[in-house]
Amino acid sequence: MVREVTDEDVGLKVLYDGMANDPPANGGKMFDIVAVHGMGAHPDDTWCKAVGPNDDRHYVNWLQERNMLPAAVPNARIMRYGYHSNWFGKDSISTRAYNISQRLLLTLTNKRNDNPTRPLIFIAHSFGGLVVLKVLLDAFLENKRWSSIYEYTIGLIFLGTPFRGTHDSMSQGEILQVAAKCFTDGTVHETNLKILRAGDETLVDLVDSYLRAARQKVMPKVACFFEQRVSPVGAIVGKSDEIKDVILVDESSGCLDINTSSDKYGLPRTHFTINKFGTPNEEDFVTLCSILQNMVKGGPALIKKRQSRMY
Repeated sequence: MVREVTDEDVGLKVLYDGMANDPPANGGKMFDIVAVHGMGAHPDDTWCKAVGPNDDRHYVNWLQERNMLPAAVPNARIMRYGYHSNWFGKDSISTRAYNISQRLLLTLTNKRNDNPTRPLIFIAHSFGGLVVLKVLLDAFLENKRWSSIYEYTIGLIFLGTPFRGTHDSMSQGEILQVAAKCFTDGTVHETNLKILRAGDETLVDLVDSYLRAARQKVMPKVACFFEQRVSPVGAIVGKSDEIKDVILVDESSGCLDINTSSDKYGLPRTHFTINKFGTPNEEDFVTLCSILQNMVKGGPALIKKRQSRMY
């Protein structure tokens, strides 16, 4: 079961600040990274992996572990954004991407007031990727208000984001039925999962609207990672024996259209492990860091090209 998300857990939290380096690494050119978790997840635990033997097991958060992401991108200010996302149980809340997007835009803009032109990269898991699309779409539509977010986003990394819904839509129906039996006090918010259903009109509109907006300017670099192993879906509600294991976000759902700005990568992981790394030598982590470093390297040229084009 997911650890309770408290009011202290929500919002934007700086996990590592490369600005504290003295002297600044690699010439001191800074950029921001923001990680966004998915539905029904804890904003910190999302990025943690248990490592070590049972008698010495500990959790590693690859976003802040000094020999992991901070070592790969020492000039970054790495942040994670947290929001209340439990859709069942006593701490459940009814929410949607629009509400989260507006709060994230506000807090991130305030955080970047000292340097609103700093290049920006988003890393997102599952539903968090849909939140990021909504953030960028809202920033595009209200460009005068949120210009520093849209204009300076140079990269997007999606980990198991269901752009076309979860692969097995029946599994959601089964999850809801089991959840309703387990939590009889009425705290099961079915509408929270609606956008994740394959073919849902809201989901299709969100993805299509973002792509139409993105094509009007130079698109950020995009890396979509999809899972290749089945996930113990029943574990979501603690009833793994009642719901079959499935691949939740396969290649057809977990990837945006391939073009010169977007690529896709399959990982031999489940939906619940595609976002977790425990050591800097894991092949999948090395792959992600390499992609991220290329985004950083090409960021200034991308921004310059974006600003020089006539629309």
